[in-house]
Amino acid sequence: MNKKISTLLIGILAMMFISCDEDVMTAYRLEGDWYGDMGMFYGFTDRYGRPYEVDATQTNIRFFWDGDAHGHGEQIDFYDFGPYRYQSYYFTWRVVNGVIQMRYQFDPDLNCDIYRWSMSYEYDPYTQHYTDVFSGYVNNRTRFILFKLNDFKGWNSYNSSYGYGYQYYDNYTDYFDPYFDPYNPYYYAPTRGEKSDSTTLIKRGSRFFEQK
Repeated sequence: MNKKISTLLIGILAMMFISCDEDVMTAYRLEGDWYGDMGMFYGFTDRYGRPYEVDATQTNIRFFWDGDAHGHGEQIDFYDFGPYRYQSYYFTWRVVNGVIQMRYQFDPDLNCDIYRWSMSYEYDPYTQHYTDVFSGYVNNRTRFILFKLNDFKGWNSYNSSYGYGYQYYDNYTDYFDPYFDPYNPYYYAPTRGEKSDSTTLIKRGSRFFEQK
């Protein structure tokens, strides 16, 4: 009986070590600059109190790896319509047993887990280059696809200039917070976005959370 128990414990520990190694490898591969559609939107009221909602044209996400299976990052959503040209968020992330957990300190309603994800090397029709593709399901419900723009390990994923991206925002790097320290995730403040007139932001979020 003791021998069976010992064998079982060894098997469980081995599985735990394998899982941890896989989580670290996932975190290593996740690090970089990605863009795509995450279903982001914001709602606002104009100067007359009339409510509106606007969908993002593009989302850019930077995952910074802090070692082991965790890190932090910065997200920018771009809009072609409405008073805000962009909205920005900070978040931390961690890989636990294959699940990618994203936590938004200043916007907890955006906290989510990524399930059934995969990474592949495919053709990006917008940049017209082959690059890494990251896809998965937000909260195990809605599928997303992100294309890698840049790898932070010293090389670009498709051997082109840094920041080349979606046709609308090929210079999107100008919108990231210049005071954000990628090596110190604990000393930043929440940012919102550039506003062009007298309106009131009433909510921000992702429509992917609402789909079933």
